[in-house]
Amino acid sequence: MVIKSKTMKKLGLLLFVAVLVIAAVPIGQRELKKQYEKVANEWEDAVAEYPEPNYKMDQTWLNVGVRYKYALIKEYLSIEVLETLSGQKVFLESGAHVDGLDFNNANLFGHYNPQFISTVHESLISFLMNANKDLVQGVYNNHLQMTARNYILAYDYVNNEKVITWREKEWTKEDIMITYENILSGTVEEYGNGANFLNEVYRTHADSAEADGYDWYEADVAPGFWIRRSIDKTDDDFIALLKAVMEEMDSEF
Repeated sequence: MVIKSKTMKKLGLLLFVAVLVIAAVPIGQRELKKQYEKVANEWEDAVAEYPEPNYKMDQTWLNVGVRYKYALIKEYLSIEVLETLSGQKVFLESGAHVDGLDFNNANLFGHYNPQFISTVHESLISFLMNANKDLVQGVYNNHLQMTARNYILAYDYVNNEKVITWREKEWTKEDIMITYENILSGTVEEYGNGANFLNEVYRTHADSAEADGYDWYEADVAPGFWIRRSIDKTDDDFIALLKAVMEEMDSEF
């Protein structure tokens, strides 16, 4: 009876600890992980059913890039779903996308909420560490690897290339950031809108990446993403998340 009693006490203690551990994981993170699993399970079917984007809805003609991928998974991970499950706003009030995605505003860009990125980081890495490896690795290799690598390469280029030459002028990262913000504010007009400026100033990087086998379009838009993240001060958060994903899914890169 004493042995049985001790055993029951140990089981009771383990159960109590397990409950505490589960309770310590925010509900939003647990729900997000369920959605990640749905995405992994449904991705191939989504591609088969929706092989080309609808420009009116998705604001892209291309079946590469972030916008098309968002179109594929938004049933499970739309901005609205992400905000509901995480309990946090994806974007801050200071930029675009506050009242829904707005890809047509040439004078604003979305300023990400660092707390939201942190929640995604924790929940996504936890999911990847415990998911069906074959399933998730297949989705990554077939649909996400090119994009992830392009964004890693773009981050390195933007932050490590001290000076680039464009229009017979030398540009530092700081020069590009300042000019981009001045274009958005309307004080600089000679380079077109902000998106066109970033795409053109980093065209050489895209050409070089394409020569190495990467998608040109993704390589062209990725540097602009990191310039915007440097401006809204979330570049460190995003690169930490991306590197953590790569460590789990693409450690040989």
